[in-house]
Amino acid sequence: MSEIRLRGAFDDPRSRDLRLLQEASRRGSLRLLLLSDGEIERSTGKPPKMSLAERLYYYQSLRFVERVEQRQHHTARV
Repeated sequence: MSEIRLRGAFDDPRSRDLRLLQEASRRGSLRLLLLSDGEIERSTGKPPKMSLAERLYYYQSLRFVERVEQRQHHTARV
């Protein structure tokens, strides 16, 4: 079975978001890469509704999510 990786904020989850994750998990082992609180604030101009710690806890509790972690920054060197 393959690994399915989804990257994003996953802030303020709704039922449609959970359905997406559930359906994705049917295709393989689901791994979520969460954006940091700072990344969310930089991209939206607002702080996240759920802190990174809350989002990690929340998504780790879902039976169809195999692994949850904070997305690591990879900066390009010039």
